[in-house]
Amino acid sequence: MKKYLVVFISTFLSLPSIFFSQPKKTAADLFEHANKNYECKDYQGAITDYSDAIRLQPDYAEAYYGRGLTKFKLNDFQGSAADNAEAIKLKPDYGIAYYGRAYAEFKLNDTQKSLADYTEAIRLKQGFTEAYYGRGYAKFKLKDNQGAIDDYTEAIKLKPDYAEAYYGRGNAKSELNDNQGAIADYTEAIQIKPDYAEACYSKGLARFKLHDYQGSAADFMEAIKFKPEYAEAFYNRGYAKFKLNDYQGSLADYTEAIRLKADYAEAFYGRGYAKFALNDFQGAIADYTEAVKVKPDFTEGYYGRGLAKFKLNDNQGSIVDYTETLKLKPDYAEACYNRAYAKFRLNDNQGAIADYTLAMKLKPDYAEAYYGRGYAKFKLKDNQGALADFTEAMKLKPDYAEVYCGRGYVKSELKDNLGSLADFKEAIKLKPDYADAYYGRGYAKSESNDNQGSLADFKEAIKLKPDYANAYYGRGLAKFKLNDLQGSLSDYTEAIKLQSNYASAYYGRGYAKFKLKDNQGSVVDYTAAIKLKPDYANAYYGRGLAYLSLDLKTEAKADFMKANELGLRIPQKILDMCNE
Repeated sequence: MKKYLVVFISTFLSLPSIFFSQPKKTAADLFEHANKNYECKDYQGAITDYSDAIRLQPDYAEAYYGRGLTKFKLNDFQGSAADNAEAIKLKPDYGIAYYGRAYAEFKLNDTQKSLADYTEAIRLKQGFTEAYYGRGYAKFKLKDNQGAIDDYTEAIKLKPDYAEAYYGRGNAKSELNDNQGAIADYTEAIQIKPDYAEACYSKGLARFKLHDYQGSAADFMEAIKFKPEYAEAFYNRGYAKFKLNDYQGSLADYTEAIRLKADYAEAFYGRGYAKFALNDFQGAIADYTEAVKVKPDFTEGYYGRGLAKFKLNDNQGSIVDYTETLKLKPDYAEACYNRAYAKFRLNDNQGAIADYTLAMKLKPDYAEAYYGRGYAKFKLKDNQGALADFTEAMKLKPDYAEVYCGRGYVKSELKDNLGSLADFKEAIKLKPDYADAYYGRGYAKSESNDNQGSLADFKEAIKLKPDYANAYYGRGLAKFKLNDLQGSLSDYTEAIKLQSNYASAYYGRGYAKFKLKDNQGSVVDYTAAIKLKPDYANAYYGRGLAYLSLDLKTEAKADFMKANELGLRIPQKILDMCNE
């Protein structure tokens, strides 16, 4: 018996190992194992198991769907769409596979196909909440906002605590400018999901559109609390703070947005805008430059830099940036207007007129462009053209104080003193602190020999604008006419302090000194006027009189001859005195 047992054991041990291997895994076993791997986020392992299940059972629709879902997780959207398509081919009424393919197609930016598949998923599977949500999102991307709202609403009916559907519906309402409705939906999403940073952010955007900048800033702050690296929330909070005139706070938020997102062109632009508001024009230029470096086609970056350069009196640099702006956006009326203004400051009045005209062509109701063109025409002594432009600007913007003031100056040049006085009066009525209008009215009153009225207006202009050299000159002239020679002298001196190259003020002071018998001082001032303005005939004549009073007849005669050469007729009696 023992002998037989030994033989049995020996035979048993010598049997091939195949007799003791585990039973083969079925397709169902592999599918179940793949699902477990998926749940454990072992996506590669899951794909291997789903593939093995398909190899064993080629018509296994669920395995194709599972593998498609897993590929989606690995961002293989092409592979995901292909597997879901195979599942649909094997099982044409497989609603969830249509949903899976729709989601992959959406990620591949094939939104129309995605929409069709979501619709089929909804038809095949009644009450398919996620498919309504997905179709809503696809419609939103296709700018069918009302259709998106309808689908999100259906998803919410099926799942009342569906925070993402409220959020999506809020976005669609926002696109339709139903900002109050959007805010209500975002608020509902946040109540369901309190740490929903994106909903807080979007609510902030909707409040911003309604000009609720305080509420907007608070919402962006909430978004940042839940998502501290949320660069866009810092950017938009910076914008809200800017609107609240908190420029330093705005600057800080834009800086944080840039720290989080180093290539954030809009944040560089925003920070440049905040620096501009703080009069840090060099800093603004640096940020605008960075913005266009990051985003070379950033129209507003060039435009903003042009504004900052203009503030620094870099008119040529400003023109270059406005020109670049117009290359990128040829219909940018404001860029035309500002380039015209820069040209005007460079005394390129013809160039300014061309740009103002272009701005008006792009924006026919552009009152400021008519005003600017009128002023350029005025500088070119086209007074009738200037008058026409100022009048047109007035029609477009009846409360435009600057236009009344400009037209007042033109009427003064045209010797229409009554019309001039009326326009300056209207300008002051519209803008009581308008120093230029007081100055202009003072000048018009002076022309009408209302010297006391002139004096009062120049005095008011100086009160409003203490560094107003022209007003000091005008007041000096009024005092001169009223025989207050010392007062006149004082005002001319102040005008020269404020504007050292003011030839007319030197002339006026020279004349006052001559009247006060200070002939040496008179000669000095007339000489300064001539140095600044070599063709100043009246200054040569005045200096000639002063020389004559000093008995310097040779010098006097030379000045009289020069004045005569420049077109000023010298009385023969004066010339005879040089020969006595």
